[in-house]
Amino acid sequence: MLASVVQAVSVSDYSGFPKDFSNFNLGVLSPVVADVVPGSAGFEVVTVRNQGSGFSAGTRLKVFYSNGTSFEKTFLGMRTYSSPSVGDLDGNASNGLEIVFAKGQVSPTLDVYYANGTAFWSITISGEGTSPALADLDGDGSLEIILGEGSSLGVYYANSTQKFNYTLGAGTSSAPAVGDLTGDGSLDIVAVTDSGIVTALSADGSLLWSYATGDEISTSAPAVGDLDNDGSLEVVAATQSGVYAFYGNGSLMSGWPKSMVVSTSSPALGDIDGDGDLEVVIGEGLTADSRLFALHHNGSTAFAVAMDSYNIGSSPILADLDGDIGLETTVGYNNKAFAPRLSIFDSNGTILNTESLSAVVSQSTAALGDLDGDGKAEIVFTTEGSDGKIHVLTTDADFDAQSAPWPMYHGDSKSSGVDSPVASIDSPASGASVGQDELVSLVGSGFSVEGGLSYEWFSSLDGSIGSSANLSGIGLLSLGAHSVWLHVTDSLGRSDNSSTISVSVTNSPPTANITKPAGTEFDTDATVSFNGTGNDSDGTISLYEWDFDGDGGYDYNSTSSAETTYSYVTNGTYNATLRVTDNNGDTGTDTITLTITTTTPPAPVVVGGTFTPTLPVAEVLLVTNSIDFAMAGEFIDYLVENGIAVTVIAASEFTPSVQMENRLIIILGGPDAAEGVGDVVSDILSDSEEDTIRGKGAQRMYTKVDAYTERYTARQKVVILAGSDRAGTKASEDKFKADVKTLMRE
Repeated sequence: MLASVVQAVSVSDYSGFPKDFSNFNLGVLSPVVADVVPGSAGFEVVTVRNQGSGFSAGTRLKVFYSNGTSFEKTFLGMRTYSSPSVGDLDGNASNGLEIVFAKGQVSPTLDVYYANGTAFWSITISGEGTSPALADLDGDGSLEIILGEGSSLGVYYANSTQKFNYTLGAGTSSAPAVGDLTGDGSLDIVAVTDSGIVTALSADGSLLWSYATGDEISTSAPAVGDLDNDGSLEVVAATQSGVYAFYGNGSLMSGWPKSMVVSTSSPALGDIDGDGDLEVVIGEGLTADSRLFALHHNGSTAFAVAMDSYNIGSSPILADLDGDIGLETTVGYNNKAFAPRLSIFDSNGTILNTESLSAVVSQSTAALGDLDGDGKAEIVFTTEGSDGKIHVLTTDADFDAQSAPWPMYHGDSKSSGVDSPVASIDSPASGASVGQDELVSLVGSGFSVEGGLSYEWFSSLDGSIGSSANLSGIGLLSLGAHSVWLHVTDSLGRSDNSSTISVSVTNSPPTANITKPAGTEFDTDATVSFNGTGNDSDGTISLYEWDFDGDGGYDYNSTSSAETTYSYVTNGTYNATLRVTDNNGDTGTDTITLTITTTTPPAPVVVGGTFTPTLPVAEVLLVTNSIDFAMAGEFIDYLVENGIAVTVIAASEFTPSVQMENRLIIILGGPDAAEGVGDVVSDILSDSEEDTIRGKGAQRMYTKVDAYTERYTARQKVVILAGSDRAGTKASEDKFKADVKTLMRE
């Protein structure tokens, strides 16, 4: 029966356990807990052990089914150092998972059994086999088997055909690990030799890198995980003098190796303190005061707990057993009095439980799973010797794949030795800045030995923003400073968040464009028409403002239009600025420079007068201001020389009766002309015609028939000659004078 020395997590014997599990000393391998039989109520327990008075007595495979039954098969004359692995090798999940293990020294074999205990296949291998790892190396949907066999690494397809055999150059007693070390989307392999060489191979067996630690490695297996949460995998391996951590390219990580003595304990990887980075948890061995270590990704110590033990040969497992932030560590050991113990430690190293076991603990590692399907975790552990037992401890801890990232020896039931899944953001780099109207592109990737990854992107401002590995679009992120991360979930329900990146989405400011006035020279007290437009590529214009005199103060504002008028009372040069504001508060401006002059209106006799040819053939009334009149001498002379009598008047004299009495009228100047001429023109022309005259460099002639009367049999003709400024009006006189002559003489 279970005897609790310390108990903070509720733990008790599972119904029907412990059971007899007698075996030869050092003959118990680590159990696997997995859903081996489809449709069963809970998980099954798969074990391999050596039994008898000597190694020649045989290896025994035993499976405890969730319904309380079991099967056992004995292989006489064989011994094993191989813990089992389970996975779907035959591609038919409906008949359950297959069990894979190696056995034998003289004629070693690799064996695969169906879940019901019948043989699938068995092949001879080149040397004594380690615990096998199962992984889909070539991405074809089928698992490969990877194991050390003597002094080489063997890789086999699910049908027993060998994929390749790589010579390691020294013996290996440790299970290999897998993971995508290069970030190319395919799995790589990590193996260690007893002589302390760490070797990384690609999926096709080519060498990636090799590192000689210079010390021996017992049976401690390597592990792979994203220690520093940068989206790339690192490698951890332990020798008898220290723990090493390597980047995926084989270079040592800063802060490593960590000096300690490790015998057979293999590293477990998990975020025990909930800070997003992985810790390395491992047992120290072969020392007077062995400790359980948890090491941060930079090699610093998270905790180091003295275990009252000469050797921690068991490997730790990691799971959340108390429902708080972080993971608990469970590990077996013998204390200095050789009393067997199974202890549970909080994330800070505080001991929560110590359970007294029935027999000696050697190298066997505990396994965690839900045996009865009640959603609670059970802990499975084996002890060694003729009085060895298999213990199952029930807990009140909720169990799911996410809460137990490293639940058994070498990480999972496939013995892959990798902490997965891993999420990574490939682009953009952190600190990227894009305009609100620009394309945002998020590129992510994920890795899991289980496959079946789903993706979801998150923003600190917008929440969930998409559910594919790659996202792009204009407006994908709202305006502001975002923290962005990628969340991936694999087929087991395990998930991972990438490290966050910062992305700033900035507003694209609006642009302003002045459309009126078209001219740049005006008289004092003249009414100047102003207008303009605003454009905002990623929003709307919410405010229009005018600073007419360039003093920095805005004299006009409107939420709907920039159209207005203004009169300058003092001559001078003014910078008139249109400012538009968008819905995000950003502004854009446009400026035009205006020249304002003071002109004394002429007396009618100065402006006016009649210019009569010797033999007049037509009589024309010319309406103008004093400025344009002063520049129109050549035009008037041309008309007179061609038989057209010209009477010149100011706009103030152009009364309705005068309008009615004259059949031929010429007006010099556009809608912005001074001394009232602009008002006369605006009464005749349309808005679009006025805008045309205001266009830069414009020179225009417009003819209006019966603008003021229909009393004449020969119809009234009104001709307007105008440009965008005074020079433009003068150019229009020169350009169109022949047309005017013809029109006036018809």
